[in-house]
Formats: sequence, C-alpha cells, structure tokens
Amino acid sequence: MESLAYVVVTILTVQALIGLAAVTFSIVYRKTKKFKITSIICIGLLGVETLMAYTLARSVGAASLAFLVSAVLVRFIRIP
Repeated sequence: MESLAYVVVTILTVQALIGLAAVTFSIVYRKTKKFKITSIICIGLLGVETLMAYTLARSVGAASLAFLVSAVLVRFIRIP
C-alpha cells in the first residue's frame, strides 16, 4: 500500500509541476512577449494530461484542470 501512495504522490507532483510551468510561461509571454511557442506547447501538454487524469477520476484531474484554466486565461484573454 505504501508503493501505491508513492505512485499517487508522484502523479500529483508531476501534475503540479507541469501546471506551474504552463502558468509561468503564460505569465512570461503576457509580460514580455517571449516564449510564445513554449507557452502554447505547455498548455497543450497540460490539456492532454488533464484529459488523461479525468479518465482516471475527477479528483485526480481537478488540480490540473485548475492549472489549465488559469494558464489559458492568462495566455489568451485580453483585458483592456
């Protein structure tokens, strides 16, 4: 049972790291107009990962969905 806990913690940690990378690159693009392709690729990877996580269970995919929504809002929504 401990090995299962390690697997779950590893999955959630990887989700958080991918999400933080996507949000970070979206913020950097918003501020400096650099890393355009990198932010799009990170958002795409996070989207694929969110779909895979949601096929397992909603509770597993909830964290990556929150990161995905925030990264997309920061990257694509323009507020005047």
